[in-house]
Amino acid sequence: MTSTSGDTLQDALVHGQGVERPFRCEVHDDTMASASVNVVKMVWHCFACHASGSVDGKKAPSVEMLEAMIKPDRACRQYPDAFLELYSDPGYWLTRFPAWLCHALGLGYDPFTDDAIFPVHTPGGLLAGIGRRKATLEEGGPRYKYPHNWSAAATLFGSGGRYPRFDVLCLGEGAADAAAVWEVGCPGLAVYGAGLHFPQRELLARYAPKLIILGFDMDKAGENAVTRGFKAIGQLAPTVRVKWPAKDPGECTVEERHKALLSAVRRSGYRADVLPTWEANVIRMRAQ
Repeated sequence: MTSTSGDTLQDALVHGQGVERPFRCEVHDDTMASASVNVVKMVWHCFACHASGSVDGKKAPSVEMLEAMIKPDRACRQYPDAFLELYSDPGYWLTRFPAWLCHALGLGYDPFTDDAIFPVHTPGGLLAGIGRRKATLEEGGPRYKYPHNWSAAATLFGSGGRYPRFDVLCLGEGAADAAAVWEVGCPGLAVYGAGLHFPQRELLARYAPKLIILGFDMDKAGENAVTRGFKAIGQLAPTVRVKWPAKDPGECTVEERHKALLSAVRRSGYRADVLPTWEANVIRMRAQ
């Protein structure tokens, strides 16, 4: 399995998919694919450190590239859902989350590499393979690896290509952040980094949310993501930032996550009682 998002700028240009392609910024020590290159304009920008530039050797996209932009589901390989049974042992994830949550979200383990894995889908809900949280890092290599010809910028972790009505949802950086939110019962989605891309904004709109909670990390990159989030999705629904007591939700206890999310909802002025819905979500996921 090779990576098409989360590696270098050159990797994004050669193997990436879609118009906006995420990659790891080379200006700062980036592990979360915080930068994005536009392959039509051939310019790039890092959402974390705000570095930017143009791509040398600018040229028009090929016919294959344009087709991938228009029909992203066609570009990547697709797998049956049974493929995930190869990685059904939660392994690493059990050190962070209960078994019922790992099962519900498809969090698993590769016994040959010791990598923690999570499913990744196309915008249409087809299984595009697995993302890997690498157990062993190569020098200068990324923590996360993704399938060939799959675009993180065009999908959201936690959606699985399904877009039910979520009145309240929380948006975070990675699969672990989304899982930490789901453990409380609040619908959690992740953008695979610190940058929110236009296709992801369009997917968020499908949920018709009445409140969006920004659950990005409590660091500089997270604060920058929150600032961009208010600008990018503030018109979709009222938006509020959750204030985690630790760096990210995964470092908080379940009780701390519950309290922080509920505080954000109340601070937003949202009038509906979210607790029955969150409790029902947990009961449903436990029963899967």
